[in-house]
Amino acid sequence: NRLTDNLYTGLYGGYLEDMFAGIGGELLYKPENSWLALGLDINRVRQRDFRQKLGLRDYEVTTGHFTSYIDTGYQGLNLEISLGQYLAGDLGGTLILSREFSNGAKMGGWITRTNVSAAEFGEGSFDKGIFFSVPFDAFLLRSSNGNASFSWRPLTRDGGASLERPSLYLLTE
Repeated sequence: NRLTDNLYTGLYGGYLEDMFAGIGGELLYKPENSWLALGLDINRVRQRDFRQKLGLRDYEVTTGHFTSYIDTGYQGLNLEISLGQYLAGDLGGTLILSREFSNGAKMGGWITRTNVSAAEFGEGSFDKGIFFSVPFDAFLLRSSNGNASFSWRPLTRDGGASLERPSLYLLTE
């Protein structure tokens, strides 16, 4: 919902991703033609059953982040800085650097550092990875708003894991 010219809100609930179900909301302040947008999301989620049916497990957590979205104005480079609580209950921050090309393709990488110790987290003691996305328009004869995306992280650990859901910032682009 668009509350004002610069303020957006979103509410959601249900089976939010492969591993978690719950409810949540997001508030986004995004002035038109500005290099900066600010977002806040809060979610109360419960872990889904490993068999991916309708059951839920006992693990429950509140997660949320305050995020700054920065358009550097240079060569399509964008920066996201998020601070908050992750799915394992750990506190920390994520830095995402990406570049969007004129054809809509996007590539970048991220690092996440939390209060989980290196002994608990494992190799590298932080989450990291790369991603890219290519719009279907590059391959189709007619217009489409879909894209093909791929992300890779060398290790999958509980530390630094965030809820995989559509970002209100991306939905309002």
